[in-house]
Amino acid sequence: MTDSPDALPLAGLRVLDLSTFIAAPSAAVVLCDYGADVIKIEQPGSGDPNREAVGFAAYPNSDVNYPWLMDSRNKRSLALDLKHPESHAVLERLVRGADVLITNLPPAVRERLKIRHDDLAPLNARLI
Repeated sequence: MTDSPDALPLAGLRVLDLSTFIAAPSAAVVLCDYGADVIKIEQPGSGDPNREAVGFAAYPNSDVNYPWLMDSRNKRSLALDLKHPESHAVLERLVRGADVLITNLPPAVRERLKIRHDDLAPLNARLI
């Protein structure tokens, strides 16, 4: 077996990662490891809060943010402020071509940002 991205079992799968902190980003990175094209959507400016997590008590004592490096590897990143209609329009275009959307945002935030399944299914009925 070859390690080229086209030979991996999830090659051709498009995943939108709208998650933060460990568990959900880890799920997305596993899909990435198996060849999926994962696009991480982050808030402009600050990005994912996990980017700045160096020095958290539960993290290794290091100047290197290993949890961020592990959870963001091989992903493409896109900054979108989903509170703005222009950014939401970009997300809608991405959703139309996506296979999977991963989020761990609280339900109230998903509703406010209009990223619940009920909001996105009309754009792409096969979205998981």
